[in-house]
Amino acid sequence: MRPILYTMIATLGSCAIATAQGAPPPAVSIPSYANTTTEASQWNLAAATAFDPSFWFSADYLVWYTRNQNSIPLVTTIPDSLVGSNSLTTDQITQLYPSKRKIEFDAQSGIRLSGGYKTQRGFGIDASFFSLASTSDGAFFTSSGSPSLSRTYTRALDGIRQDLYSALPGQYGGFVRVFADTQTFGGDANARIDWYRMFSDRNDLLLGGRYLQVDESLVINDRSDLDLGRSVNTVLDVARTRNRYYGTQLGFSSLFLNSRGWSVEVQTKFGIGSVRQEVQIFGQNTFGDLPVQNTGLYAGTFNSGRFARNQFAAAGEFGLNAGYNITANCRLTLGYNITWLSSVVRPAQVFDGTVNDSQIRFVAEPPTDANSKRPSFDFGRATSDFWVQGLNLGLSLAY
Repeated sequence: MRPILYTMIATLGSCAIATAQGAPPPAVSIPSYANTTTEASQWNLAAATAFDPSFWFSADYLVWYTRNQNSIPLVTTIPDSLVGSNSLTTDQITQLYPSKRKIEFDAQSGIRLSGGYKTQRGFGIDASFFSLASTSDGAFFTSSGSPSLSRTYTRALDGIRQDLYSALPGQYGGFVRVFADTQTFGGDANARIDWYRMFSDRNDLLLGGRYLQVDESLVINDRSDLDLGRSVNTVLDVARTRNRYYGTQLGFSSLFLNSRGWSVEVQTKFGIGSVRQEVQIFGQNTFGDLPVQNTGLYAGTFNSGRFARNQFAAAGEFGLNAGYNITANCRLTLGYNITWLSSVVRPAQVFDGTVNDSQIRFVAEPPTDANSKRPSFDFGRATSDFWVQGLNLGLSLAY
């Protein structure tokens, strides 16, 4: 938060210095409606100087949200009297996490820095970079035995729902911990070309490229204290994903002014490219005094390891900003932005909820199944589209 505030204070200070110096603005083309009154002309001169400059720089504070992740039920509980039943109905099962089959993240703070240069002939360049702070979600559940705590899966052999109990009424207690995090950052660079101005006071054609990266992880850890704590059973499942998008883009930036220093800017961009999708899955379990085994419940023999591919993808951005000229060189803005990517892998969707439990040593007396290779990894199941969206508040300095 402090770097964001320092950046915005420095920008505001630059605005004040520019005003104090009193340097005359460069010659500009005044919109036709500026001739209505002398006062209006002065406001439009300031607006034109600030919004059609040779050089500009802006800093924005961001409050953005990321799209939720779909997830299988990770932690559940059922009434003590129904423990062990294979004919439970949906209303008899309480899904503790995630409560709505989606992992939801709170708003993320971030910063966006932008700058550009434009010649008098209407050609220019710009660049922008944003970064959102890493944010997390999760839960910790503990029980001495009642109520029950369990991790749920579907048995591959017969399709029947099963519970791996971390806490079992009348027998043992334990806990389940879930941790998920996400971070997004990226940027773009464009050539700007002065385009036809039909209804706007400025209209630029944008041609450039975009980079976007989304890093996420999901960790599930449970422990059962058997035999009054003399024997401990732990199960760990981890999924990590990284998505790196590189693409070209085409867009437009249109500006609308009024005679009092207010403005509205609309920006749209769309492009295509390639996203590098990387997934890492691993697990671990301990069972009494036996050696550590490198598999969990959802991270098994057939899906543990690293997976990667390059995937065609599309990306887009829409921004709407209202601005007000504090001075001829400084503008305050408030706006909305959404950035979208058509294909990313996400950790909650990586895990396969169908499990061949016949070879899992911490499952009690499962039926023999020599054929089912589950849990498995599938890019199709792990992939969805992705967006970040929210509000931005910023200051812009222009010369």
